[in-house]
Amino acid sequence: MNEDLVNDKIELAKLYFKSKSYKKALSTYTQLVEHIATYTPANVARVLRAYNLPETPLIGKPHHPRLSSILDARAATYEKLGDVSQSLADSQSSLKVNPLDLKAYLRIGKNYLKMGDEIKAFRNYQCGHYLVSKFLQKHTDYSINRDLLGKLEQAYSKLNSHLKRKRQLQTQLEKQLPLKKAKKSIDPFDRLELDVLETIFGHLNVANLFSCHLVCKSWYNTLISFVQLYQSISLKPKIKYKEFLNGVNMFNRLKKYSLSWKINQTSLPEFWKIIDSMIKHNFKLKSLEVFNEFNYYDLLLKLDKYGFKFHFKYVENLKLILSACPPSQLMNLFPNLRSMEIILMESQASPPLIIDNKNAFKKLISQEVELESCLEILVLINKNSISNYPPFLSHTVNLRKLIISNFEFNNIQHNFGSFLSNCSNLKYLTLENNRNLSFKIFLQNLINYRSDFKLLKLVFREHAIDSSSNLAEFTISDFHNLSELIYLDLYSISLSNNGLKKFLTCCPLLETLILGASNFIYFKNDSINQFIKLNLLDLLMVLPCLRNLSLIDLNLDNLSMSYFCKDLQKFQTQLDYLDLSFNNKVDGIGLLSLLDYDMKLKQLILDGIQVNADTLSLIQSRYGITVKNDHLKSKWRQYGINSFILP
Repeated sequence: MNEDLVNDKIELAKLYFKSKSYKKALSTYTQLVEHIATYTPANVARVLRAYNLPETPLIGKPHHPRLSSILDARAATYEKLGDVSQSLADSQSSLKVNPLDLKAYLRIGKNYLKMGDEIKAFRNYQCGHYLVSKFLQKHTDYSINRDLLGKLEQAYSKLNSHLKRKRQLQTQLEKQLPLKKAKKSIDPFDRLELDVLETIFGHLNVANLFSCHLVCKSWYNTLISFVQLYQSISLKPKIKYKEFLNGVNMFNRLKKYSLSWKINQTSLPEFWKIIDSMIKHNFKLKSLEVFNEFNYYDLLLKLDKYGFKFHFKYVENLKLILSACPPSQLMNLFPNLRSMEIILMESQASPPLIIDNKNAFKKLISQEVELESCLEILVLINKNSISNYPPFLSHTVNLRKLIISNFEFNNIQHNFGSFLSNCSNLKYLTLENNRNLSFKIFLQNLINYRSDFKLLKLVFREHAIDSSSNLAEFTISDFHNLSELIYLDLYSISLSNNGLKKFLTCCPLLETLILGASNFIYFKNDSINQFIKLNLLDLLMVLPCLRNLSLIDLNLDNLSMSYFCKDLQKFQTQLDYLDLSFNNKVDGIGLLSLLDYDMKLKQLILDGIQVNADTLSLIQSRYGITVKNDHLKSKWRQYGINSFILP
């Protein structure tokens, strides 16, 4: 439907309306609204240009120039058909796209008055009068329908006077008939709706909720009826078992509901007492996060105490800190996991496992692990000085997100490649600081085992970089798993300049790129060596969608900044975030030479670099760029922020 047809349809709807064929008019207006709703921002911009209107309005959202009038007309049609609520909805929709729609304010007020709600009608008139008046004060040359503005001011003034008279009459009546008023309760439980109370108390943690239980019986009975408030329970750090017991009765009332528990830094004796109580009372757990280091053998012994009758079958989210690498059979305790995070700490010798209920235990460990169908997120982090092979790599084929940090891959590349070939849904992959797993080996595994997943995010950081790789043995088509990448982090990587350029050619959709701490990636700078050096232009030309670029600790200097400026002048880029942290040879002069080109940067990160405060202020004021500079920061990688290497 082109614009001429849109205009014809509008005229047709007007004729239906004038001839009192309101249903036909309504149908035509609805077709127009639905058609305009399919317009993309680019289509809207094209139509605005055709009407010689600015693409960004002075107020409101960019919209089709006829949309507001169409909604007004449909609201009038609904009004004629007696559907006040739909008429009100259309007028309110019109105000969302055009806050200066005077007809909409008048019709909303009129409909509220029909509904008997004088207060809402008054607030509508008041809001419209205030907004339009303020706008016209700021934009004195703006053309607006003065007749409609006068009607709005008249309606506002008339209703205001009417409400004042009503208040005066009410006051006089109260003076003539001094009735003794009942004392109003200030208790929020008496004055507020239950859903409002649930929202308010939802902002309190469980400990504060328990304190509220002590106010009175009414508060207690009302609060415990809000089951959702107690489904995520974070026990306070270093909680004592006796303190935990105070809440057990409450947990028993919620037994039929799935709870989320977080246990943090509790002493081991107290921790095992809490676990024992949890198993004894058979709580349903939807999420379990244990930030206490423990041995999974001890957990088996606790389950053995109750004959392995308790299973964590409701648990969907699991976070554990363990002192030994668990066998995959242990996961039979958690058959419905969707997310699992395991952190392995320093290994401790496990005591002999003496099981009383041997048949139940044998049945448990002999079962087929069934995580394949539900586990979507797997995080494996190793802080053990003794290298471990990553567990669970023979299962979990439905993964969408996989993170493996600080494990040993020697002689298991075959297992890992075979595992990846089964993960057809994998979208987010992080491999950090893993021994004997280089980037080249990873790419070779993808080819050898014909993995068919399409990654959106890849973080790969090598444990040790002994030599560079130019990926000469690969072709661009070999990287089909990575053709849809939008986020790529290659901090600490063995690629050479040529290898990097070749690899990036396969990532045309990339929006975020992080490079850093590499001995084999060189940008042009003031140093003299025999290596071929990269231009920023080399990256920008193969990454047309790039918006966020981080070049960390790459020996960049002031000359590099000059080269960057020249490259940016040659290529129109969408870059709005640039991180140059830990390039210590860059100073204020280099930064100003970089910004000599009219960049559209929104944020510039300069951590670990000494830059004069006046220079930073100048950059922010002159170029409108937000600058972050923490010159005391000692390293870029930080656990939990951009790294999984534990401190």
